Amino acid sequence: MGTAIAIGFTPAAKAQTVLTATNAVNGVIAVPDTAGKPVTVRGDGKTGISLWFPYYWVPAVKVVSDNGTILETHASGQVTTLVNVPRVSFSDGTQLDLTGAQPVATTPVHLSATGVIWRASAVPTSASTADVVGVRLENNTTKAMPSRAVTFGQAFVKGDVPAGSALVAKLSTGGVLPVQMDVKARHADGSVRHAVLTIMAPAIAASSAVQLMLSHNPTGPAGAVLTAQSLLAHGYNVQLVLSGKSINTTINAATVLSAALANGTAQTWLSGPYAAEYRVSTPIDTHLRATFDIRTLADGGVMTDVTVANDYAYLAPVTYSYNAQLVDHGATVWQANGVTQGRFQEWHKSVLSETAGPHVVFDVSYLERAGAVQNFDLSSGVSASAVQSQQSALTATNTAPVGNALIVLYMGQTGGRDDVGPTTNWSANYLVAQNEATQAVMLANADAAASIPWHMRETSGLLVTADSRPGLWMDQRCVGKDCATGGFDTSSTGWTLDFAHEADLTYVPYLVTGSHFYLDQLQVEANASLLAKNPSYRTASGLLYTSNQIRGTAWNMRDFTNAAWITPDADLAKSYFVVKTANNLAGLDALYVTQRSMKAYGAIEGFIMGDHPTSTAPWEQDFVAMILSQSTARSFNGASDLSNWMTNFIAGRFINGANGYNPLHGSTYWPFTIDPVTNKTINTWAWFYNANFAGQPAPTELDGYPSGRDGYAAIGRAGNAALFSSTGSTDALQAYSYIVSQTPAIYAAFQTGNAFNINPRLPDGHVLQNNEIFPAAASGGTVTAPTSHSLLIGAATTTTLKAAPGVSILYAGTGPTTLVAANGTNYIYPGAGRNIVTGAPGTAYIKTGTGAVQINLAATDNAVDTIDNFKPGVDHIHVTGLTGTAVAILASAAPTTSGGRSAVILKVGASHSVVVRGLTTAQLQGAFN
Repeated sequence: MGTAIAIGFTPAAKAQTVLTATNAVNGVIAVPDTAGKPVTVRGDGKTGISLWFPYYWVPAVKVVSDNGTILETHASGQVTTLVNVPRVSFSDGTQLDLTGAQPVATTPVHLSATGVIWRASAVPTSASTADVVGVRLENNTTKAMPSRAVTFGQAFVKGDVPAGSALVAKLSTGGVLPVQMDVKARHADGSVRHAVLTIMAPAIAASSAVQLMLSHNPTGPAGAVLTAQSLLAHGYNVQLVLSGKSINTTINAATVLSAALANGTAQTWLSGPYAAEYRVSTPIDTHLRATFDIRTLADGGVMTDVTVANDYAYLAPVTYSYNAQLVDHGATVWQANGVTQGRFQEWHKSVLSETAGPHVVFDVSYLERAGAVQNFDLSSGVSASAVQSQQSALTATNTAPVGNALIVLYMGQTGGRDDVGPTTNWSANYLVAQNEATQAVMLANADAAASIPWHMRETSGLLVTADSRPGLWMDQRCVGKDCATGGFDTSSTGWTLDFAHEADLTYVPYLVTGSHFYLDQLQVEANASLLAKNPSYRTASGLLYTSNQIRGTAWNMRDFTNAAWITPDADLAKSYFVVKTANNLAGLDALYVTQRSMKAYGAIEGFIMGDHPTSTAPWEQDFVAMILSQSTARSFNGASDLSNWMTNFIAGRFINGANGYNPLHGSTYWPFTIDPVTNKTINTWAWFYNANFAGQPAPTELDGYPSGRDGYAAIGRAGNAALFSSTGSTDALQAYSYIVSQTPAIYAAFQTGNAFNINPRLPDGHVLQNNEIFPAAASGGTVTAPTSHSLLIGAATTTTLKAAPGVSILYAGTGPTTLVAANGTNYIYPGAGRNIVTGAPGTAYIKTGTGAVQINLAATDNAVDTIDNFKPGVDHIHVTGLTGTAVAILASAAPTTSGGRSAVILKVGASHSVVVRGLTTAQLQGAFN
């Protein structure tokens, strides 16, 4: 059986009801929307097909053999009968072998879900060394779209766009489009990290798209640079009108722009022949300030993004009530009545003089590789009904200026929330689905970030920082000259701030749009998380982790590292965020890794201290692990050391059953770390278990809502996935695999919110996808990997797990299991039953479980095998094709170190070495032949 063909959701012409394999283009058949009516696909008996579902109705099919047997439910709805078709692949990578009208045993049934599921459209992949990353431009309207200037943000992998290089966009249909690249941030080697790109997109037919590949080019686009002077000469005329009992005024953006150009205060954000953008600001009165981000485009369009701020920290508090209008050439283009704007609040509104341009679809797997976002699973998709519910909720809530949209006003509210995580569910769903509906939900909530009363600026417009005002504390208890005039009281705004529950609202919006407004908001949030700490705790270094909740440390560090990584290099705040991030990582590294402040915890060391000295929240520790992992991907010093140190606890909760800690309690809520009876420090896994669970009935399922998208089990899954990505820890991978084996119902939940749907990045750079996870049936049998990257999971009954060439994880259940490696990289975890492991060329890590293991290797393989937890007298290594005796090989074995432990290395073949950790050659006597 071949590898599944991944096909994205793409507009497709409606096709005839009866299709044949000869209708297919490159083996793909576009399935028509027939309003639930049956569709028949007739094949030639040889050619497998892929089903390609148009984005506007997405997959909702039952696959039925010609004898009426339902082979697979891929959601519910339209029935597709397959006649004489040997194999079918779905757009999410699921594949069925239909020979004999029987489903393949490895069908990932967990991917089935009720209702419409959105997944991202496919983007081009690089075909040459000149190619960098693909993007897709979609016209999702029913009318043809003329050529338009389209502007978006793009992050790049370090080294992909070297200093001095430019880009072009190659059309999949032929032809090249110049690219205006406004570089915002660079990597340490000078290559581009983040830039705002502008392309003159070609005309796009209705319900169609164009595929582009960004590629290297010696020079950028030719042509005269657009100027603000030209915009003014062509009659630019946008006005902000505020009227009411608090204020009555009209501000003309053109007048403000002209004055700023004359006095040299206009800030240039974009500059080139396709787009130019300028930022200008003006006082509205003593407290209010208007900022205009004015963009002129080569297609004749003009965008004006207006921000109204009441954020001066050192003027007496004033609350305003007014009506707001934006007027373009005398016509009101937007209006909001009854605006009440309190202190430290902002709002913005963007207006465009033309209809919107094409929708941009990104290569999110590339963004993940760049370290821009977490390693999200991109295969499970997003429930359309869940997003539609959010859209309905937005309609019913306050999305007007100073509204909170769907953000929780009482920020300390506990429990699972869409707005709290490594990013929000809104941003994660957008990254996974990449459609306009998920983007609209994300941006509506990003806009609402302006209303949170944590905006503090000097009258110059600069941020009030912990450096400029070292005594400032965003708290009513602040005393001293640096405190906000009139105190810090936000109760009248309806918001209750809590920086242990702050949401990452604007990082992803800035990443993908390049909007100056969203950059402002992410900087303000990061800065506020530091100003909210008592100055005596944060010190001059700007420490976030002292006297903080564990989750507070995680989310505060998330915001600071985001700001440090993506803030433009020319921004005055760049060094502030970079230095404070470095200080925090260095401080944590020194405290926990160098000084070993948690050494007394012995076997369970690896968790940071929070505000509860006698207990900890493992799931909050997982939050920290996720942020450290991404910080490692971004090359922040100290993050890698901390990630490695935390792995002992983060992974250890799920892999220490043999040492007395039941892994079903690995995702528990809040266990003691100081024995509540003896008041002594717990330092073994057995003690950790007994101090918290002794006398309780043994659990029958994983703690922490194993079917929930944001339960403690899902968070533990994400934390261990992240740590494997950043450290390569085989313990973290084992823990991740265990959690996956215990959470088979979690995938449908992730489709409603993907914030914790994070998977491990494998050694070859591929992020394991949920549709590459293949659990055995309860009855056992053989599970054969159909993909080059896979996680195969055993059962409580006799099972065989067979890897495919590539990177494979074989995780045994409790029953007798045969684990068969394949050429490539293999991670093999035998379980509690009798296990047989068969090696292969390449590399293999084998960690034996509690059951007896027979390891069969071939001396002729070109391989390096590492064996961990080997049990002399129980486990056995057998090597076929030895040219010498086992006694001689053991006699010539050399001592070495592996994984930080003593080990021996056995040379069993000319190109085959076996490393056995934790044992001596004497201990291997009789266990090897």
